[in-house]
Amino acid sequence: MGCSNSVRLPAGNLEGLVIDRLRAFLDDPTASLDALADELHSGLGRTELIKRSLQLALDLQAKAPTVVKTLLMGLLCRVNIKPDRIEISLSRHRLAAMLAGQPIDQRPQAPEAKQHAHDVVTLMVPARLKRVGREMRILV
Repeated sequence: MGCSNSVRLPAGNLEGLVIDRLRAFLDDPTASLDALADELHSGLGRTELIKRSLQLALDLQAKAPTVVKTLLMGLLCRVNIKPDRIEISLSRHRLAAMLAGQPIDQRPQAPEAKQHAHDVVTLMVPARLKRVGREMRILV
């Protein structure tokens, strides 16, 4: 048996899930502080980090899709679809730099370049794959 299953979602649903999960993460001061605790030495205080995190969450909702895509590329956002969840991986260092107002290199990272495990923040969305004919669909 082949493993050539395609995941098919109505346009925008996967992107919407990623953006909604990222917004929920940024809206939660405890989660933001926990994830970026090692990066707080960069001169960004806790109060300022929370303010900028909340502002970024609002920006994700209000910005045009092309701006959001650029922002996600700047965070080295990677989405992996697993049988029981969707994993969203972000660069901790780049997120801290973005919240600190520092410029971020927007060039795509080479595929062979790996992120260090300590630099990755992984957000998850519970989901499951369901076979529908010859396709696989994601149920969230």
